[in-house]
This record gives sequence, structure tokens and C-alpha cells, in this order.
Amino acid sequence: MGMVYRLKIWPMVGILVFFFMGALLRLDIRTQVATENVPFQPRFLARVPVHPQDPEITEDHPSYREMSFILDQIRSLESTRPIPVEWKIRLQKVAVFVLHPLELMVLDVGEPSRVRCFLLEVLTQFQEEAVRQFLFRIFSDSRDDSDVREKALESIRLYLQLPAYRDRTVQELLSLLSFETDFIFREKIRNVLPGD
Repeated sequence: MGMVYRLKIWPMVGILVFFFMGALLRLDIRTQVATENVPFQPRFLARVPVHPQDPEITEDHPSYREMSFILDQIRSLESTRPIPVEWKIRLQKVAVFVLHPLELMVLDVGEPSRVRCFLLEVLTQFQEEAVRQFLFRIFSDSRDDSDVREKALESIRLYLQLPAYRDRTVQELLSLLSFETDFIFREKIRNVLPGD
């Protein structure tokens, strides 16, 4: 009777050991697949404006009309001609009222990169945390136009000169460096970072 009982238990033990080893092997294989075959995922920050929309600023508002007029002039300008400085000065005067629409136009990838870069220059006059975050949102998206990303990095560089923003800017640039997939932009980030 004891021998018969032992013979019945060994197949069950064998089956349990087989399933246990299979589970371990499968877990090991899945771990290797997860670490070896997963492509590097770039980090994208939210592509949304940082300044809230002002309900009083409609298309009929004088500042909005001025912004629209200047941007229409830039769009119609030949790409070889430089943008007149007067237009930048005029837009900088009304920019504080139309920050949200300006940011929306910078985020619009359908907008010509020349216009988007010009708008980034205008936004850079506001050396505040919200604009710094917006610049990082533009620069962090490797899918965006390289000229626009380069202009955003150029504007971010200005924050390294301001003691109030220097440490945070360095930390965020280091973080972006670890996620950047484009070798050229990795080098540009390294060149912007302070050497100390």
C-alpha cells in the first residue's frame, strides 16, 4: 500500500516541478525581452500653453489684431528677406496681452518654422518660470522642427545666466540629455551646460 501511494505522488510532484520551472523560465525570458528589445522611449513634455487664456482677448481686441497683422506680414515675407526689427518691437509691446495665442502658434507645427522661431524670440523677453517651462516643452519634443528646437535651446541658455533659474535649468537639461535621441542635440545640450 505504501509503495502504491508513493508511485501516485511522484507524477504529481513531477508535474508541479515542471510547471514551477516553466514559470521561472518564462519569467526569465520575459525579463530579458523587456530589457533587451524595448526601444529607447524619448521623453515628451506636454505640448500645451503655460499661460491661461484670457476671455477678454478675442479676435477683436487691439492687441490680437496687432499680433495677427504682424504675423500675416511675416508669413507673406520672402524667406530670404530678414524680418524687420520694428515688427519684433511692435509685437513685444502687445505680447503680454496675447501670451496664450502666441504659445498656441508656437506649438502649431503647421505654422512656418520661421514664424515659430520669431515668436520664441518674442516670448523670451518674459524671463519668468512659465516661459522657461514652455521653452523646455518645445525643446524636449524631438519630433519637432530642428530650427524651432534650436531656437528654444538658445532661449533656455539665457536662464542659465539668471541665478534664480540656474540650478533648475541645469537639472532639467541634464534630465533631457539622458532622454535625447538625436546625437546632434545631445552635443548641443552638452555645449550649453556650464562646465563647473
